[in-house]
Amino acid sequence: MQKRWGNEYLVANNEQYSIKFMHLKKGKQHHLKYHNEKTETLFVVKGSGFIVHDGLFHTIKQGDTVTILPKDIHKLWCSKKEDLYVLEINCPSSEESVCLEI
Repeated sequence: MQKRWGNEYLVANNEQYSIKFMHLKKGKQHHLKYHNEKTETLFVVKGSGFIVHDGLFHTIKQGDTVTILPKDIHKLWCSKKEDLYVLEINCPSSEESVCLEI
C-alpha cells in the first residue's frame, strides 16, 4: 500500500500478530503517534534513520531492533542519504494508532 512516506506491505496477519514490511523514502517520516494496546517491534533490514521514542532521539541502522510498548510515543524518520527498510511486528494484530500530528 502506498503511503505519503513510501510503501507498506502486509506480510502476515492473524489475531495474535501482524508483520509489515515498510519502505521509507529518503527524508520521509511517519506521524508522531502511540498505540493503546499493541506492542510494536521494529527491525531495520536495510538503511538508516532516526526514531523518537518517549522523548529520546535515537539513530537506527541495519540490524537494529526497537520495541515500542503500549502508550509509548514514537516517530520514525528515514535519513536523507538512503531509503530505510523496516519489518514491523505488532502484537496483538491491530491497526489502532493515535496520531499526535498530521
